[in-house]
Amino acid sequence: MMEIKKLEFKINKFLTLKLEYERTIIYILGVKYRQCKSLLLETTTEKLKTDKNIDSIDEAAEILDKSIGYWQGDHFIYKIPPETEFWGHCSNIQVWYEQDYDTRLLHSNLAFPLLKKLSDIGDTLAKKKFKEEIALRLESGFIPTTMFLVLNGYLRYLSCEEIKTILESLPTFPPNSHTGKVFQLFPDEPPYLFENELYFLMEHPAIRLLEGIAETGDVGGDFEDWMRSCLSTLLEKCPTYLKERLLMFLRKCRIREFTNLLTLGIMEYVSYEQFVSILLFKNSGLYKDFIQIDGDNYYEWILIGFRESFYIKEDRGSKTIDKRVIDVLESASTNDIKLLIKLYLIEGLSLKNLRFCVMSQKIRLVDKLLLFHGEREVGGDAPNTWFFIRLINIIYLIATTIDKNLLISSFRRKSKKALVSFRQSLNNIEKSELYPAAKIDILRQLVV
Repeated sequence: MMEIKKLEFKINKFLTLKLEYERTIIYILGVKYRQCKSLLLETTTEKLKTDKNIDSIDEAAEILDKSIGYWQGDHFIYKIPPETEFWGHCSNIQVWYEQDYDTRLLHSNLAFPLLKKLSDIGDTLAKKKFKEEIALRLESGFIPTTMFLVLNGYLRYLSCEEIKTILESLPTFPPNSHTGKVFQLFPDEPPYLFENELYFLMEHPAIRLLEGIAETGDVGGDFEDWMRSCLSTLLEKCPTYLKERLLMFLRKCRIREFTNLLTLGIMEYVSYEQFVSILLFKNSGLYKDFIQIDGDNYYEWILIGFRESFYIKEDRGSKTIDKRVIDVLESASTNDIKLLIKLYLIEGLSLKNLRFCVMSQKIRLVDKLLLFHGEREVGGDAPNTWFFIRLINIIYLIATTIDKNLLISSFRRKSKKALVSFRQSLNNIEKSELYPAAKIDILRQLVV
């Protein structure tokens, strides 16, 4: 019968390692705790310092020399004798203890659970070092360790102020260095996260959870449900933060990311009024994207649907939105007017709010639209025809709030080309029978 070797090594009064059936087992106060599953030999703070590219065993494990063994299921199979492996584990944990439980010297999946257990049973050094080590490892910026700590609930031992301090201490990351689509952060099904954890992931410059959610979009299944749950948690626990963070993101996001957020229902947390202000800001990515849209475009219809859902929830014609649209029209370029018309923003103007505008301002609005009309060619294709019908209807709606004689006088000062183009549009639209003849007659009287 083969003799089974049993070895034992005491680290301190709390920790003992035993070799049992060729496996190294950790005991705490004489009670079996767990098996040591992987080994990196000769780990010391001095060795870590000699390699500027490696700050911890977690990082070393990423480039581990596979010559010492390989994974088989949940177990690491070594090409070294069990006794050698045992003394390697003893050496590593002894050094870890002598270096005041420096978690860089063990893999995170052993160091932190072990440190927490020692803290819970009364090890005063472990109790002192536990939160300190969490903060230090988060501040290192190494993403695998960061995600291990977040996903295993270690941020819950830190206060909001401590988390903010850690975020301020993070190293600088290159622009656009975040991890990308949100499911790339999680090896398995994503867990429920508390608001502090979500806040940390959203503010971490190399993770940026909101950007990850926006890039992921409508994926269906557990991930989509999880993303909705995250946003609901933040809305419930810290609504002001979420709304401010969304507005910051919308100012720089592009159309695809915006529509992804829209399909997840996240835009319910931003008022349409706030969104219009961002959309009409010329330096925003959304403005640049939407002015490129022509015809019956998927993105355009998504945004129009968003607008309609807003008007269902609130009184039609927000005075603030109307004021913003009118202000933009006053100094609008051709692209501005095109965008306002395409997204039904001018047609959304409330007649009640238009009446608050002074007469000269309303005349300028009609002049601007008429000039814009003159720069467009009236074609026979359906999308173009409908665009001109909408443009003429907008002119009609504003014109009905202006004194007729003043408007005729203003029209007569327009260039002949603009008036000829406008009359031609009226004739074409009348032939199409797509617009009420009575309204066409009223407009025709203004440009006789």
